[in-house]
Amino acid sequence: MSARSPFFYKLQKSRLSSRIIFWIFASIVTIETIILIPSVLRREREFLSQIKEVSVGKVYITARVTDREMSDRAFLQELSKLPGNSLHLIGKLEHKIVGGALYYKNRTLIGTFGEKPELRLSEVQQNYHTLLKTGNRYDVALLDEELPDRYVIILRHDIAAVKPELQAFIFRIAGLVAI
Repeated sequence: MSARSPFFYKLQKSRLSSRIIFWIFASIVTIETIILIPSVLRREREFLSQIKEVSVGKVYITARVTDREMSDRAFLQELSKLPGNSLHLIGKLEHKIVGGALYYKNRTLIGTFGEKPELRLSEVQQNYHTLLKTGNRYDVALLDEELPDRYVIILRHDIAAVKPELQAFIFRIAGLVAI
């Protein structure tokens, strides 16, 4: 047994073994990085999808509890109460509705509240584009299948909390690869 120990020790210290181990490790890290990028993008889409679903629920509840005979301006006033309330999703992740715009389905603007969304109704109807992400802001158009009234609502969200969650996700995966 002792005769073989120096042999295995020399084998582990040889330059060829070190190079092989290095390239195997580099290959694993490269493969994990290639897999990580789509995983992070998918995770971000999941967060943004949850934000949209919670927003749809908030607006839907607001539309249901308000009087059907309420004027459009009064409905806009009810929607303007949405900013300032934190909406909690998974764990610590929270976001806020910071503004929005209310339109009739015939593209007529009724009014805006809070921060004005960058997503325009013309973009939504021409391209069926219902989402717009710019920096820490995320605009979502709530269309007729999501809101059973005569309105189209575009909400603006503060999504600053998503970035730290994505970074924590990346660090967790990097920790698993390192282990």
